[in-house]
Amino acid sequence: MSVLDSVLGLIDGDEYKDKIGKYYGKSDAENMNVAGHKISSLWMYFAYNTDNEGIILNDDENVRLYRADYGVEVRDLNKDYDDLLKKLISLYGEPLQEGSVQSDIYDSHVCAVWLGAESTLICLTKGMYVTGDPRLEISYASLKGNEWLLEVYESILAAEAEKIQNSVEGL
Repeated sequence: MSVLDSVLGLIDGDEYKDKIGKYYGKSDAENMNVAGHKISSLWMYFAYNTDNEGIILNDDENVRLYRADYGVEVRDLNKDYDDLLKKLISLYGEPLQEGSVQSDIYDSHVCAVWLGAESTLICLTKGMYVTGDPRLEISYASLKGNEWLLEVYESILAAEAEKIQNSVEGL
């Protein structure tokens, strides 16, 4: 689940999805490789920004990247995971945590997590979808993503409240 989906679970759902951020995805990321592994998909999640007065800046130059997910083409799930884990450990040290998690779309999966500079994290995930297909993914995220999305959402609510308060329509 993306940070955007997490925030939308706390607020009024998809009604605000396109108003607080955007995401771009490519499910056939041809000619892309990470650490010697072919990338099968790439998803990038952005939060809109606000100015000092709370006005939402929803153009492409005023977005903040808060998460990127790289789906790795799986040849051998355990070998590919171990190779990427070894490479990430060589760059970032031992993971902060590594453990199994259950969810609605995965039978089970293992995630190794590293914390980075400036409130960032890296997560290497392997598992099986409930369909039986293997999943191997590298995610980079900002821990400030929820904060950014909620900031924009609160600006929307404030603007809607002001519009209602100032309305004399139909009187």
